[in-house]
Amino acid sequence: MSLLTRLPIRFQLILIVMLVALPAAGIIVHNGLQQRNEAVNSARRDTRKLAESIVQEQQATIASALQIMVSLSQRAEIRQKNTAGTTSILSEIHKVTPNLTNIFIADRAGLVWASAVPSKAPFVIADRRYFKNTLASGQLSSGEYIVSRATNRPSFTVGYPLKDEEGKTTGVIAVGFRLEKYAQLLMRSSLPKVAGFSLFDHQGVFLFQGIEPEKYIGKKADPRQFRELLNGPDESSVIARSIAMGDERIITTRKLRLEGEATPYMYLRVGIPVASVLVTANEQMLRNLLLFSFVLAMAVIFAGFVAERSVIARIALLKEASRNLAQGDYRTKVAALVTGSELGKLAEAFDAMAEKLTEREETLRNSEARLRVIFETSQAGIMLVEPGGTVTYANTYLTELFGCTMAELIGSAYPDHIHPSERETGVTQLRRLASGEIDSVNHERRYLRHMDNDFWGYLSGRRLDAPDGTAQGLVFIIVDITDRKNTMIELHQAREAAEIANETKSRFLMNMSHELRTPMNGVLGMIQLALFENPSEKQRECLETALDSGKGLVKILSDILDLTKAEFGTLTILNEPFDLRGAILEVVRILSLEAKLKGLALNCAIASEVPESVIGDKLRLQQVLTNLIANAIKFTVHGKVAVAVTYEQGPSCRPELVCTVTDTGIGILAGKQHLLFQPFSQVDDSLSRPYGGTGLGLVISKKIVERMGGCITFISKEGSGSIFTVTIPYASG
Repeated sequence: MSLLTRLPIRFQLILIVMLVALPAAGIIVHNGLQQRNEAVNSARRDTRKLAESIVQEQQATIASALQIMVSLSQRAEIRQKNTAGTTSILSEIHKVTPNLTNIFIADRAGLVWASAVPSKAPFVIADRRYFKNTLASGQLSSGEYIVSRATNRPSFTVGYPLKDEEGKTTGVIAVGFRLEKYAQLLMRSSLPKVAGFSLFDHQGVFLFQGIEPEKYIGKKADPRQFRELLNGPDESSVIARSIAMGDERIITTRKLRLEGEATPYMYLRVGIPVASVLVTANEQMLRNLLLFSFVLAMAVIFAGFVAERSVIARIALLKEASRNLAQGDYRTKVAALVTGSELGKLAEAFDAMAEKLTEREETLRNSEARLRVIFETSQAGIMLVEPGGTVTYANTYLTELFGCTMAELIGSAYPDHIHPSERETGVTQLRRLASGEIDSVNHERRYLRHMDNDFWGYLSGRRLDAPDGTAQGLVFIIVDITDRKNTMIELHQAREAAEIANETKSRFLMNMSHELRTPMNGVLGMIQLALFENPSEKQRECLETALDSGKGLVKILSDILDLTKAEFGTLTILNEPFDLRGAILEVVRILSLEAKLKGLALNCAIASEVPESVIGDKLRLQQVLTNLIANAIKFTVHGKVAVAVTYEQGPSCRPELVCTVTDTGIGILAGKQHLLFQPFSQVDDSLSRPYGGTGLGLVISKKIVERMGGCITFISKEGSGSIFTVTIPYASG
């Protein structure tokens, strides 16, 4: 202390000021480091939120495309391959769904026969990944980066199987969509301009790039970078050194998969340089240090030159300039007035700080102007809502959707614009979103339009968090989907109408076939009575022909009745004990005469383990065996027909009766085998075919067997005969 007292007063004051200032400098540095850490953590949260927003948007797009494709697969025009009607439907859906590049349908060969966007013929997609995967898996499948042949624009496409009534895939419905809309999610995020994201397909080709997309889309990513994505987890958020740029970055990744697909169809990578995140924190710490330096310098100068009026005057200038700066006047300049020594340097630093603040203020105004233009030109309604539900901001398009003025909308309660039928659900979701129970909402909802009653809108909402984690507000985006919703409702109604028509047809056929059999039995009875009246040979021949024709007609009516009963769900299957061996041999005995007349051998082998009595429907089993054996005899010219019966243990540990009918007949063409179990279908549909029949026998047999819990399979080759196998679960009687 004695050494301090021996120093001049000027230096004593300077030393005291320095000792007092050191703790303050430490606090400034400590706070600056904390702000840097908070900036990094906030950026990590923002990258995760952006990644989640993109993932949710993509999932919503896939769900919307799937809904469209499932609805289209049920349309009669598409099932009947009505090109004109289908093209009209696809075009209407495409008009009300602007984010889709195209909707088109191809047959199994990959030839597109209907497209929402006109294209040059032939339009073949057999080489596309989504087409191959859809045929192979029989479910929704993803594609890869392509340039659409219809629109000549980059597109990402998914496929969905088009199936016939038997469940066989007859073609592929494909929907392509654009990925440019994700750039809006980046613009709406709070990340710096240098932040960006990339979408890759399964081969590492850029599907979309948030910054300068035209330089990247369609090109391969850096192999090392894409290898990291492939080998990494499904979700991650790390700070790592960029392979491409060499700088330290906050990187968030996601892998997107379709249900049923093991391999991701899309990879997402969101990145932001750590240096850009720290800009604000560094500026704040620099500003604090400058202010500290300013205060320190002022104290030192005051202590060293308190008597010098010129110094006091310059300090007064700096004080006035600081006050103006605090009030937002960044035009204040003091370097020209305060010159010389340390105060002059401090004034220069002050002017430099004011200039930087001016630049930041201009940048902020420009950003606000750009955002305002984006909001006002958006074709979606945008609103900001307080956690309590009061609307604080809305763009012009939203006032058009709600049919009200801006003055009526601002300050109103958001739930008041929801349709009463869904208002309670909307209030619940608003409360959950504001409380942080959920991070976002994405769903369809009915809203009120003051002039036109109501409309359907698709709502996307997220919570805006304050630095302390509390809800600062909510942002909602509403898109008018009324036309699309009406289209889906019309598709559903059309489907219901088709089902009702089909049910009416089945009921009509069942009633008519039942009613016609009664008079036909009377006709047959009269013909048989006429045969007992000793007719002449010519008359007998005519009567026997009429009798055979009548029996054939009764058989056709019976087949139609059985078919309609099966389709209508009224086919009755009895469960009662019967002699299994006797029932099989009875059918073989009845048909052996027909085989003998054609010069064929009809053999029957029943294994020893086949029980004498089982629980089931004897007449239905005989009907199935009669159809199969009669068909084998009809289509066999030379050789034999063999019936083999065994009793085996099924896959579910239930005993099963296995009947195999083998013939050496003409066989079935490979290209015609799919017609075998279709009603009123013949493998030979020419006018001069040598074999008659309605084509209902096998159809009815298949439905009877399936009704009994079994199945019918066959193996056939043209010119080498056929093997039909019937498997039915039977319990011993």
